[in-house]
Amino acid sequence: MPQTSVSADPVTGLAGELAYNSPLNFVQTKFCRMTGGIPFGVFVSRQANGKVKLPAASGDVTATGIGIALRDQTKEPGVTNGYDDLEIIPVLRRGYIQVSVEAAVTEEGAVYARITANGGNTQLGALRGDTDSGNAAAVPNARFVTSTSGAGIAIVEIR
Repeated sequence: MPQTSVSADPVTGLAGELAYNSPLNFVQTKFCRMTGGIPFGVFVSRQANGKVKLPAASGDVTATGIGIALRDQTKEPGVTNGYDDLEIIPVLRRGYIQVSVEAAVTEEGAVYARITANGGNTQLGALRGDTDSGNAAAVPNARFVTSTSGAGIAIVEIR
């Protein structure tokens, strides 16, 4: 059967990878301060002394949230899926990044980060397109650049 549609902006990549290489991207290094670590491509919030953690309350997203954990290309995919406690972690503060979303999202839609586990969605900092009944908080100055029909990879812009 012939192909009937072509995406103008296909998403092909892994969570935490830069979507577009731009001089406007702003990456800041921090220290991972989470027992159990921080996965690539999730939203993180600031702690004292240059440390970051996963958000566990709405203020961790709206007041102290700083960006999304970038993927470390030196780590083998599938073997290491994030950063261990006290590892240096690059955080995208401004730019475009590929993320794994929990459910369908819409292009130009608001971005929400998980703050409370709910059902099968247990990864704090995971991104989605709605509040999930108050279990996710709106990420300031962020929007989805692409849409998905369900869980998958989408591109987020942080402004």
